[in-house]
Amino acid sequence: MSKSRRQPSVAAELYGLGAAPSAWSRGTRTTVDVLDTLVDAAVHLDRGEAEYLLIADSPEPRFGPDIDSARPDALLVAAALALHTDTVGLIPSVGLATTEPYHVSRAVATLDIVSGGRGGWNPVLDSGAPRVDRARTEREPAAPEDRLERAGEHIDVTRALAATWAPDAILWDTASGRFLDATKVRPAPETGPYYPVGDASPTPQPPSGTLRTVLDATLDTAVFAAQRADDIVVRASTLDEAGAVAAAVRAAAGGRDPVIRIAVTPYLTQDDATRSATGRAHPSSANGIPVTGTVTEVVDEIARITSTLATTALLLVLPDTRTAPRLWRSVVTGGLRAATVDA
Repeated sequence: MSKSRRQPSVAAELYGLGAAPSAWSRGTRTTVDVLDTLVDAAVHLDRGEAEYLLIADSPEPRFGPDIDSARPDALLVAAALALHTDTVGLIPSVGLATTEPYHVSRAVATLDIVSGGRGGWNPVLDSGAPRVDRARTEREPAAPEDRLERAGEHIDVTRALAATWAPDAILWDTASGRFLDATKVRPAPETGPYYPVGDASPTPQPPSGTLRTVLDATLDTAVFAAQRADDIVVRASTLDEAGAVAAAVRAAAGGRDPVIRIAVTPYLTQDDATRSATGRAHPSSANGIPVTGTVTEVVDEIARITSTLATTALLLVLPDTRTAPRLWRSVVTGGLRAATVDA
C-alpha cells in the first residue's frame, strides 16, 4: 500500500536564550535580554507558520545557577507573545508541583482568550524526588510513587475548571438587563483526593472550548500522556528510543487520537570539521533526537525520522534562540516544507 504524502506540522520549543548551554555563554543574559530574544524569535516563527511555540521552563536551571538562572515565567511570557504574534499557538510549560489547578486554569484560559484561541499549556511533571510541594507548604514531601496520580488529578481539575461555563452562558441582553445565565455555570466535578474543587471558575470558557494540553512522553510516562494529552511530544535521545515511546503511546491511546510529535534538536554545520566540533559541544540529551549536519543533511535525516516513526508532526528544539529565525528558514521553510514527507 502506498503512503500518502503531506506537509509536516512543525512546532518549535524555545527555552530562554536556547536549549544548548552554549547559547547562554555569549553576550548578556539579563531577564530583559531573554525576553527581547524570545519576542524576536516568536515574531519570525509566527511568520514562518510554526504550529505552536512551546515556551519551555523548569523549576531549576537546566545548566547551572551561573548559566541559565534568568528565566522569566513561561506563562506570562506566552501572554506577552500574544501581543506580538497573530497565528502561532502559544504553549507555556507549567510545573505541576509548584502550582494549583484553580490558578493555572484561569491563567491558561485567559491566555487563550487574549490570544484569540491560540493558548494552551504544557504540564511539567516533577522529577519524582521527595520534596515539599511548593504549591502547598503544609504538605509532606511528595512520594515518588504518587507523582503520576497527583499530576493526573492536577491536569483533570485544571481542564474541568476551564469547562465550567457553557459557551452561551454570557447573554449581554441589555434590554432585559440579563448578562449571565447562571444555570449554565456549574461547579467542576470532584476528581480525587489531592485537589478539592468546590466551585466553578470565574473565568468564562476559552475560545478553544478546552485547554489544549501538550504533554511530554518518555518510556516512563507514555501511558500517562496517551490518556490525557491532545498533543504528545516524544522525548528521546535516539531513533530507536523514540520508536519505542511512540509505540507505547499508540498502544495506550485506545480510542483517543492525540497528535504524536517527535522532538528533534537540529545543529547546523558547514563541513566535517565543524560537524565534529558541534557533536562534542552538544552531547545527546533526552530533550530531542540530535541531528547534526548541513541544511540538506539535517532535512534528509529529519525526513527519515518522520518516515520511520510514521508521523509528520515535529517539535524542533531550538539550540540557540537568537539564531532560531535563520535555522527555521533553512530547515523548515526552505527544507522540510519544500519536500514531501511520508505520512
